[in-house]
Amino acid sequence: MHEQAPSDAVLLQVLSDALAAAGIGFRVEDAGMRALLPLPGVMDARVMVEAADMPAARRVLRDLGLNGAEAAQGDGDA
Repeated sequence: MHEQAPSDAVLLQVLSDALAAAGIGFRVEDAGMRALLPLPGVMDARVMVEAADMPAARRVLRDLGLNGAEAAQGDGDA
C-alpha cells in the first residue's frame, strides 16, 4: 500500500471524494488522531491506496493541484 498524508480535514474530504468518484479503492487511517494530538506531522490522517491504483491516484492528486509536497509523501511502500 502507498500512503498520502493530508493534514487538513477539508483536504482529506476532497481527496476522499475525488478518489471515490474515480473508482479508486482507498482507506483512511488515523483520521481522528489530529483531535487527540494536534501537532503537525505527528499523527496526520493517511490515505492508503493499493500499488496498482497509484498511477490513477497520482492523476487525481495532480488534477486537484496536490502534486507538490503533499503528493510526494508516500512514495514508499507501507
